[in-house]
Amino acid sequence: MKISWLVFAIITMVCFSLSNLLLKLLVKDSGFSGLDLAFLGKMNTKAILVFIFVIILSLVGFYTLLMAYREGNPALVMAVIGLSAVLIAVIQYIFLGTVLTAKEIIALVLAVISIYLLAM
Repeated sequence: MKISWLVFAIITMVCFSLSNLLLKLLVKDSGFSGLDLAFLGKMNTKAILVFIFVIILSLVGFYTLLMAYREGNPALVMAVIGLSAVLIAVIQYIFLGTVLTAKEIIALVLAVISIYLLAM
């Protein structure tokens, strides 16, 4: 059975979303500031494991991105991957207690509807 470009694009979006969110948490907890890479030497075991997981997610994301490009229209693939902002917002709302305004919720819903319409 051939896997659809949409499945590959969704997997890519999830991988990139999770890796970006984990990087945000890692940078926030590690005291990272700009181009100062000295924070890498100060990372504890938990931070190192998170960093390795981010690398794995990124590699899987890039692989599935290439597969989505091979199977589908690059414009549609990138539109689906662009929904990572929606996924990150939902994850932050659920796990980090981030408050979303009505305008932000409407924008996120419209983004999902637009990708759904494009992918039909």
